[in-house]
Amino acid sequence: MMTATTLAQALTVKPPEVKAWVARGLPWHGTARRRKFDEHEVALWLVNEGEFASDAAQLNGHATGKVVATIADAAVELAVNERTLKSWLKLPGFPGRPGEQGRHQAGRFPIDTIRTWRAAYFGTGEGGEFAAARLTDRREGARSKRLKNDLLEGRLYYREDVERNAAELTTRIAGRLEELPTELAAELPAKDRPRLKRRLAERVRAILLEFAAWRPLPNRRADHEPPPT
Repeated sequence: MMTATTLAQALTVKPPEVKAWVARGLPWHGTARRRKFDEHEVALWLVNEGEFASDAAQLNGHATGKVVATIADAAVELAVNERTLKSWLKLPGFPGRPGEQGRHQAGRFPIDTIRTWRAAYFGTGEGGEFAAARLTDRREGARSKRLKNDLLEGRLYYREDVERNAAELTTRIAGRLEELPTELAAELPAKDRPRLKRRLAERVRAILLEFAAWRPLPNRRADHEPPPT
């Protein structure tokens, strides 16, 4: 059996937090002035209430591994900055929790358990395939955002718009080329006009047929990110 004080010390929390747990239903024995706590009952209750991860809830009168109460201390132990640790608090399954000042509840960060979670979640150990998938998602998200920004700023155009404009320009060029024999023939001597007009028309037609047979080269960068501008 453990007293409220020894329980708080074992869990590296403040005594008011133990009192708050009692108010929420933490099992105890004895009298209100001399409460005693069974370590196995406490462990089970903490797990069921989501206060502890199951692999960190085995109590034997001492904290299981190093446990710190603040984000700053946890960041030092885990060799990350505080902003990173705060972002982890929002991720699923993160085994630590910050303190709640209004409830006089200290934070709790079991360092070994967090290291195990980090290895599985970010792939610094087992579970690396999940990290690879997340890295791919982040890259795709960044690429999509960059493309949208380039489009909004006029550095990119929709393929359909480019093809439509190119087709319209090609039609205009073809029309002007077909008018050239008649325009140029008017400047030639009358006796040479029919022959030269016919030769010009044939040459223009050959050029147009040559362009009509042109096809764009395959996009060899289709599977890669666009080159930097």
